Amino acid sequence: MALPMPGSPAASWAVYRARLKAVFDGADPRVCAAFWLFGLINNVLYVIILSAALDLVGPNVPKGVVLLCDVIPSFLTKLCAPYFIHKIPYNVRICIFVALSASGMLIIALTPALQDSRTIAIKMCGVMLASLSSGGGELSFLGLTHFYGHFALAAWGSGTGGAGLVGAGAYALATNTLHISPRTSLLCFSFLPLIMLASFYLVLPLGPLKAGTSKSHAYEAIDSDDQQDEDEALEHGREHEGLLSSSAHSASERSFTSTKHSGVTGALGSFRVNLNRARGLFFPYMLPLLLVYVTEYTINQGVAPTLLFPLRDSPFTEYRSFYSTYAVIYQVGVFISRSSTPFIRIHHLYLPSFLQVANLVLLTLHAMFDFIPSYYIVCVVIFWEGLLGGLVYVSTFAEITDNVKKEDREFSLGATSTLGPAWIRLDRHAEQSRAESRHSTSQQALRSSPIPQPISSRPAMSAARAFSTAFRAAAPRAPVAARFAATRGFAAAAPSSAATKPPVALFGVDGTYASALYTASAKTSTLDNTAKSLEQLSAVFQKDAKLAEILRAPTLSVSDKQQIVQELQKHIGSDKDGIVKNFLDTLAQNNRLGVLEGVVNNFGILMGAHRGEIELVVTSAAPLDNKTLSRLESAVTKSQYVSQGQKLKVISKVNPEIRGGLVVEIGDRTIDLSVSSKMAKMNKLLKDTL
Repeated sequence: MALPMPGSPAASWAVYRARLKAVFDGADPRVCAAFWLFGLINNVLYVIILSAALDLVGPNVPKGVVLLCDVIPSFLTKLCAPYFIHKIPYNVRICIFVALSASGMLIIALTPALQDSRTIAIKMCGVMLASLSSGGGELSFLGLTHFYGHFALAAWGSGTGGAGLVGAGAYALATNTLHISPRTSLLCFSFLPLIMLASFYLVLPLGPLKAGTSKSHAYEAIDSDDQQDEDEALEHGREHEGLLSSSAHSASERSFTSTKHSGVTGALGSFRVNLNRARGLFFPYMLPLLLVYVTEYTINQGVAPTLLFPLRDSPFTEYRSFYSTYAVIYQVGVFISRSSTPFIRIHHLYLPSFLQVANLVLLTLHAMFDFIPSYYIVCVVIFWEGLLGGLVYVSTFAEITDNVKKEDREFSLGATSTLGPAWIRLDRHAEQSRAESRHSTSQQALRSSPIPQPISSRPAMSAARAFSTAFRAAAPRAPVAARFAATRGFAAAAPSSAATKPPVALFGVDGTYASALYTASAKTSTLDNTAKSLEQLSAVFQKDAKLAEILRAPTLSVSDKQQIVQELQKHIGSDKDGIVKNFLDTLAQNNRLGVLEGVVNNFGILMGAHRGEIELVVTSAAPLDNKTLSRLESAVTKSQYVSQGQKLKVISKVNPEIRGGLVVEIGDRTIDLSVSSKMAKMNKLLKDTL
């Protein structure tokens, strides 16, 4: 649509309104509303299920299990259903899809919140039912647009674009903001498929569908002689013309066989005809759609997580916000472009596909060489990526609607969807599987090798920039050989069977490393020295809360870790025998710098036990003055809770939620004298009495 330039004689609101009205001339609001809801509801459950993956299987099961169960049934449905689904009326299909998706979500929601194999298997059955509904619904609704024209296709595309935003946002709103349990949230979402049923029977005018299906012949087979003649003509056309002509219309005219009504020769003949139709769809429509989406999801899953910038140069306070923001920006671009069919149409589908490849090359180079100066420029590229992806999606099906013969159009719309979103989901699964495979391989290396290889080998952000946010200084890089030598030095100081054991048992990864550091320091008689060094590191963590976030970043490369260790070593003070330095090298080698803060805290616990200290943690609703704390310390010291020779270490905490009184913790004992606990006991007593 060509709008007049501002300032020209034709530039007036009346002209704009008239031209906009002309664009939507012939659009039935009921058709647009129905297909928008079809696109939204059919795709939103897929997004909700992936958003709830952690809640479905728990932290110990790979989330790829959920993704696989959400992908494979949908893909297989799209792959096989176009060749027989035309025999099922649309009203029956809608009922089947609603029943499948609703029952699948109900199974997921009503299954007990356990994480044993049987419970997870039942939940995955529910996921697969919803996936079957999503795959069959997509190819059916795309085929249904054949009876309602361009505006139906535009509304469907807009609805699918909105599903990404609505799905993730709805689950986050329900569970994080409204604090509704995941089970209750999924139970509420299980009623969403009923909207499709209401849209079909109450909103969508069924006249065009009834008129179209009464005249259609539903992919009838053609005589084998006619099929042979057309195959020969098709082969002859390939010898003289390329498969990729400048006009998609001419390509489709050459590629499709017409369905003649010369009688039915059986299911095998019909299947052969449909395969021939699908073959003609591949180069003009399927390939550019597949190319643009595989490219953009490579960006989203493989490159975007590495596109980080210093927090001081961004609007964020933590690094995890970058990726989630990129995802939202991408979804906004997809939604806008999928809603743009009435205004913008592209006819050469390969052009935006190649532009998407250019986006991948640009962002990959930036991830490797860090040359884009601003986070906001990357946001623009991500938004452009979403625009291209959504535009190719809707334009592909619009081109099929325009260029494919009417008798082939319904099948073509459904079949082309097979290599679109279905392969997108497989690409997502492949990327996640590769990531989990890398993680599994690295964990095996940690268990079997004295000097494990670093986990991350992907292109990463320039961590020197990120780390300077914490320390405001850049450190020179240490030679890799020196790091390995230092690590071997630490290994040499590893405890023997006769080494001093830690005074208390600690658990977890950080507890294990703290115990190892304690044993190494005790063997070399440097416990006090090591404790002082770690106290200085603890002060660094308290001074800059962002440091722990940086150390946990999964994108740190080998060189990044070198710089981090160099900078940390500046803050450890006197380090006799290099125990702490070698320990930091070992953490970097094992990709465990993220547990350093926990190691520091756990080492403090070990040293407290070594010195005979016992912690007295006093929690009050308001800060206590020094006089009150001294009286408490004196009283507890004389009590039975402190043995002779033990030193009391007083820690004061403030928690307004206890409303008043005190909560006193001495070692592993807790004395709750708070007002909140007394109120809770009184409430329970009243409820039990009533």
